[in-house]
Amino acid sequence: MRALLYPAANTIHRPLKDVYADKTTIERCHTQHHVRAIRQTGEGAWVDYHQTLSRVKTLTGRARDGKVYDEFRHPSLDEVVASGPLQGPVPNHGHLLWNVRTKTDLGDHTRTGLADDPKAAPYFCFSLRADDAAGVRATASTLPLDVLLLDLTRLGRMRLGLNWRQRVKDLTTRIETAYRGIGVLALTDDPWSFDAVRFDALAIETKSRPRVRRDPCPSEVVFAAHSAIAASGTTPPAQWRGCERVFVEGYGGDLVNEVERLRALAAKATEANDLRGAETARQVIGRLRRAASLPASLGAFSEYVREEMGSAVAAEQVAAYRITTQVAELSEPGSPLSQLAFEDLNASISGARALQEKVERTTPMSSLVETAARRFLGSSSKCLFVFRSDLIAEVAYDDLVSRIPELEPRIESGMIHFTDVPGALDIASLPDGERNQFYRMILVGPTRAQLLGWMTKPWLPKEMLVLLDLDTMRAVSRDAQRLAQYEEFEPFQPRLRRLAQKTLETSSQLGGAPIRLDNLETPPEDIEVPIGSVVDLAGPSRSLRDLVEFTLSNDLRLIARRRTRLVSKLPSHSLVSYGEIEASNVDVGDEICVMGQAFVEKMRPLLNISAVAAEEILTYHSLVRERFAGLEGATSAAKQRVLADRMGGPRVELANIRYWVTLDDETSKALHDVTPRAPRDLETFLRFMAALGVSEGVARRFWAWAVIAQRSVRQRVGVALYDAYRNILVDPHGVDAAHPERLSGIKAVRSAAEHFVARVTDRREFRG
Repeated sequence: MRALLYPAANTIHRPLKDVYADKTTIERCHTQHHVRAIRQTGEGAWVDYHQTLSRVKTLTGRARDGKVYDEFRHPSLDEVVASGPLQGPVPNHGHLLWNVRTKTDLGDHTRTGLADDPKAAPYFCFSLRADDAAGVRATASTLPLDVLLLDLTRLGRMRLGLNWRQRVKDLTTRIETAYRGIGVLALTDDPWSFDAVRFDALAIETKSRPRVRRDPCPSEVVFAAHSAIAASGTTPPAQWRGCERVFVEGYGGDLVNEVERLRALAAKATEANDLRGAETARQVIGRLRRAASLPASLGAFSEYVREEMGSAVAAEQVAAYRITTQVAELSEPGSPLSQLAFEDLNASISGARALQEKVERTTPMSSLVETAARRFLGSSSKCLFVFRSDLIAEVAYDDLVSRIPELEPRIESGMIHFTDVPGALDIASLPDGERNQFYRMILVGPTRAQLLGWMTKPWLPKEMLVLLDLDTMRAVSRDAQRLAQYEEFEPFQPRLRRLAQKTLETSSQLGGAPIRLDNLETPPEDIEVPIGSVVDLAGPSRSLRDLVEFTLSNDLRLIARRRTRLVSKLPSHSLVSYGEIEASNVDVGDEICVMGQAFVEKMRPLLNISAVAAEEILTYHSLVRERFAGLEGATSAAKQRVLADRMGGPRVELANIRYWVTLDDETSKALHDVTPRAPRDLETFLRFMAALGVSEGVARRFWAWAVIAQRSVRQRVGVALYDAYRNILVDPHGVDAAHPERLSGIKAVRSAAEHFVARVTDRREFRG
């Protein structure tokens, strides 16, 4: 088939590269098909496809360097089908046998290459990224397709964002209109998204009076214990044991009321088509719930990480729990929420800040964990405490031992065990005689996915205690009831029913609202947080690139492209100063400023780049309109041709210039809706500005403040460098002169940047 995968990312190819197909089987199959294809006229792509794959019989594992490698004895699954973007050239790793033909002499054979041609290949896997869906122009006459594959797992929905259902519906409608009769296959991994796809995104609409009837699309439920794409066929069937008793305890408190107010704000923002504001409000909800689910106070968490790993790592870790940046975005004077619901917004922000101050001292989860630990101190059987990560488990141990001295000898004797999810799975894989010593498992603040996943594990202790917040309880109760209705889950249906009943009872006792199974609203923001100490400045890419990884003196690792412009601390100045340097030129011993998540969290309250960018872009548009109007030419088209001639080579399309200079509609937009109409690369932008008679200094200021900063904020590029902040550090005098009204904030940013400077202790280059 010729399939289209949406939304796609580079990571989708990784599992395919780890599975190798037997070359003898492939050769025998394709040799037979090759003979049949030769007899048919006009099937050059089929001949090229079968002829290419039948050559794998010659693979010996010997590479061009004369050495033998096991990975070149057989082709991987990523090499047996051509792949590439829906629009654009096929990358090097998208051709048939792309790996072995570049590393062995297999590539010396001549071939037509039609099996790699997106328009002619009989088998091809097209990919469409989340942000590229709006520009789809393919039709059945120019590019045939057989099936649309929708990745609506957790990762896929994260790529699509908050409005994923509408985006899937819009793309599916356009694809089905262009390709009549195309198959659509959606993959989900939790009950809520499963029902949302059936009843909303892919529902079958039938026109009937007095309204349109929506029927759920056909669907099936498949249960797999593991996500591996290849496994042994001799694995014995699983036997589900344990989890005979389930207990649930939780908390609500002020967090419930504040979360409801923030959700109401997010709903108002969505109604006003302010998706950025809605997403920011939900980020605040997620961070508040995440902080409340810590088994120790946020202050204790920060102090522990700082003592064990250093202040830089602590800043990166704690940044995932802070709401300072999000609150600054919501309270911007030009934001839609500040205009539509000013009083409600102020009340919500005040409540969120109050909650943040409380979790600095103590959290509801810390009280629950302490109570559970005291309850099981004298237990004659082993208890297993499972936390979300190993770091959280260490923080909980350090905090609880200081409050409960008698807990430490119980942990040292092995009667009470603190671990994370992978550690608990290792215990579950032990022989029966060892794992059955654990009579009780306490899950501390698991996510919805983690808790429901535990219900499917073949072995669990006989007794399970789950510590949850009220929102997660409601979601788990609803999802567990849905899952228990499917016959495919019959082996562990009793577990699901017990969990659904206990979470329902506890949420009702805490004052929770009744749970409605037909409610398809967005589930609560999950409390899961990625724990790591890597600052990735490389960003996403469709192909492999040359990257550089730096290990820093503060235990952080920084990944960047070779030509990424980093901020380096200049060593020869008496006062602290900075300069730009390419990543390829940074060596061991150099000092660089790490502009990661913690840096942005620290700087945004000092100087809000999004507010500056929104104002600066109006000045930029005004200047472009003024200079363009002064060009010679009687009509706008004539002026555009003059501008194109002034820009010189390489020639720029008139359609692009027309977009850059057509700015009348932008003047009537609200400040927060204005987008930069400018070239997307610096070289073309400087040529464009020079053709309009703008000096290079002014042009570079506009590039940093009006173009890049605005795009970074609107596209939510959390892993990219903020060029405006970088410009503040490396060009202090120019920025001061350009923004005298923000001089205090700019100086505060430079002063605070000193805390993010680290020395490079190791360096390596790789492709990734």
